[in-house]
Amino acid sequence: MNKHYPNNVSNLFSDSDNMNKQSKHSGGGGGMEERIARLESDVEYIKRDISEIKTDLKDFKKSTDDSFKRIDDQFKGVAAEFKGVTAEFKGVTAEFKSVRAEMASEFKNVRAEIAEVRVSIASQTNKLMAFMLAVGGLIVAAIKYL
Repeated sequence: MNKHYPNNVSNLFSDSDNMNKQSKHSGGGGGMEERIARLESDVEYIKRDISEIKTDLKDFKKSTDDSFKRIDDQFKGVAAEFKGVTAEFKGVTAEFKSVRAEMASEFKNVRAEIAEVRVSIASQTNKLMAFMLAVGGLIVAAIKYL
């Protein structure tokens, strides 16, 4: 049998010698009643601490729930704003495409007009050259005639 734990419980506390031997190995001093009282006291402190921890956790949960709700609400607001901006952007994009198509058409018209003006200038230049040649011929004929 283990020398620290006698088989007969009644011998455990029969004299102070056994109490001193037991207290050296149990980690605490005093009699069983003192040890039980200390354990009961410790259990009460543990219960109190657990109760405080539960309260703190409930407060923390409420606080984080509130924070996450605010963040979620803000996110929803940002998402709604983003949808609005996206819709505006789509409208601007459509308008830009329309303006671009209109500008392409107008540039095509301007190029056609420039081509017409070039043809007209070339034609007028040819007519002017012909006129000048005719006038030059008349001048030469008039000089010869005089």
